[in-house]
Amino acid sequence: RTLFASNPKLKQFSMFQSDITSVPVNLFSTTPDIERIVLYCRGDNRLASLPNGIFDGLKKLNMISFVFCDIDSTLFSDDFFDDLESLQWFDFFDNPSFTVLKNRWFNCNGCGPSKMGKELLRFALWGTGLTDATIGDRVFQNLDKLETVWLYNTAVTYSGIENKLYLDDKDDFEHLALGTPIAFMPTASPIDPSPTDG
Repeated sequence: RTLFASNPKLKQFSMFQSDITSVPVNLFSTTPDIERIVLYCRGDNRLASLPNGIFDGLKKLNMISFVFCDIDSTLFSDDFFDDLESLQWFDFFDNPSFTVLKNRWFNCNGCGPSKMGKELLRFALWGTGLTDATIGDRVFQNLDKLETVWLYNTAVTYSGIENKLYLDDKDDFEHLALGTPIAFMPTASPIDPSPTDG
């Protein structure tokens, strides 16, 4: 019996100041209509991994947010996000062990009718362990609705990511955030490589 077996219509799961260190793979297996999953970690014993299969079947999920955790993205399988065809918000803010962003997660040639990534609007990867070399060169290629990519406080540089965004195909793209933020301010230009502007 799973935690939410008696709540199959659950729409949102939120935990704040959580000190859980693991989650079962079947946590959301009885909640196919869930739309938002939000978890804020705290303390030294932070959630360090998500089991492969935890998002299987969650076709209505539009937001995943794991904040202040230490989730290791190298453990995610190639098909980890395949079922998330409604996903709009991809948030792993301040997860130092989130160190890779794979091409295959949102850009799969030969995956049949998969719609994964087609609705993605925002990536919040501020404070992760990403670098120029660990972001795949085609991660953002087919994300035509993409609006914002936050990469503050990472080792990612403007020259390293510029050609990976495929901006010619993204009419709605508004904001790329790099460097160390001083203040969060919207800019008029689609991309601002300066670390001092938001």
